[in-house]
Amino acid sequence: MIQDLLTNKKYLFASGANTELRAQRNLNRRAVLLNGSLVGNVRTEQFGVSARVYENGVYGFSSTAEYTDETVKAVLQAASENAAFLAKHAGKGKGPHKAMAPSRSLTAYDLTDVEQRTYIEFGQALDSYIVQKYPDLVSRTVVVMADSMEKLLCVSNGCDGHSIIPRSYIYVMMTAMGADGKPVELYKVIGGGCGTFDRNYTRPEDCFAEIDGLYDRIQRKAKDGVYPEAGTKTVILGGILSGMLAHEAVGHTVEADLVIGGSVAGPCLNKRVGSDLVNLVDFAHTAFGQPTPLPVYVDDEGTAATDAVLIKDGILVGYMNNRESAERFNMVPTGNALQHGPHGQRPGVPVLRRAPDPHAEHRRAAGQIQARGYDRLHRRRLLPAGHQQRPGGHHGRVHVRRHLRLRDQEGEAGAAAAGHHHLRRGLRHAQDRGHAVGRDDLGQLRHVRQEAAHARGHGRTGGQVPGEHRRTIRRRKP
Repeated sequence: MIQDLLTNKKYLFASGANTELRAQRNLNRRAVLLNGSLVGNVRTEQFGVSARVYENGVYGFSSTAEYTDETVKAVLQAASENAAFLAKHAGKGKGPHKAMAPSRSLTAYDLTDVEQRTYIEFGQALDSYIVQKYPDLVSRTVVVMADSMEKLLCVSNGCDGHSIIPRSYIYVMMTAMGADGKPVELYKVIGGGCGTFDRNYTRPEDCFAEIDGLYDRIQRKAKDGVYPEAGTKTVILGGILSGMLAHEAVGHTVEADLVIGGSVAGPCLNKRVGSDLVNLVDFAHTAFGQPTPLPVYVDDEGTAATDAVLIKDGILVGYMNNRESAERFNMVPTGNALQHGPHGQRPGVPVLRRAPDPHAEHRRAAGQIQARGYDRLHRRRLLPAGHQQRPGGHHGRVHVRRHLRLRDQEGEAGAAAAGHHHLRRGLRHAQDRGHAVGRDDLGQLRHVRQEAAHARGHGRTGGQVPGEHRRTIRRRKP
């Protein structure tokens, strides 16, 4: 488990700002066998600590892969400085997020990290059973995998948390030759779900019955299957397909970032989008009296997770938000801001546990209609995910300040061309030095470039960009 080096750093949180301090470790274990050959053998670990500070409508962020008392203090200080700088020059006149009652959520799971050979040998046992019993298959693939995500979170406003959510699955894929001489492929997820591999799978023999069922299905499809006719048809959707439809066709459209970007769901709020029988809920941790496959009790902004009702009796009544978008749409945040990687700085709205919720007489089993995945929230970023903000690494910002100073001294037109040159050179220098360049910086570069083009088009002083001037000088050299 992650050692708690965060809680005792709360005294360093910036006053009057929302601060999130997060340590995270992701484990990924996978073995892939194709026709008996081991073609995939993966064992990775991601670990890091990050800090995000919200001040005056903008975010400052910093992260590092090293986890010590000193690095925790360093990323917290860098994030606070980033937020203060942006708040001064690009602030939006907004105060901190709405206050939430302080609390703490502990959902730590007893994590057992089994040896890699356990996954390989288990997959080999399943593959041997398939090839011995069903030699007529054209090809077969067995994927044995497990992953886990552990997070330790401390916030200035809301709920602290420590969670470990492991999961493990086995995928079996078969390919058979159809009656028309064309290959037919089917796959099945065997068992698994939330929990470590050693708890979800004890013996390969326990999976044989489901493998037999998959073979029977592919044989029926290969011999008797027909291609569907094109056209508009009346269909009956099963639980799994209903969950997929809820995830893709409906779920993504009600993510707040896509709504802000022009999603079709935007104009439909509080309007009818389906019949009275249609209900859609993003379950937090419990659905139909059972734990969800990936329960969430607190998100990465410190918001306690509750069920988010999206469609009620055919009416679109809500979106999936983080705190910022919830304030924008005048909605209550329900704990949907989740970040997948340890260095990601913008907790996103995930399609994590969304499922149709028909009326009581039409309810299906929760396990049949779960749909999950991960998507980011806003595209506007201070630093891109996966980059580390080094202490003192502010070369790009030096040139941003230079442009701001030029603008104050010479006016917009006079500073446009010089500002474009300085900012572009600063961002290039920062990238060459390995420092992170975010979308806010690139947006500032586009803005200054537009100013230079506008000044050049109107023939004002400073309209010629420095790059063009330098090229003219070079032409005059012998």
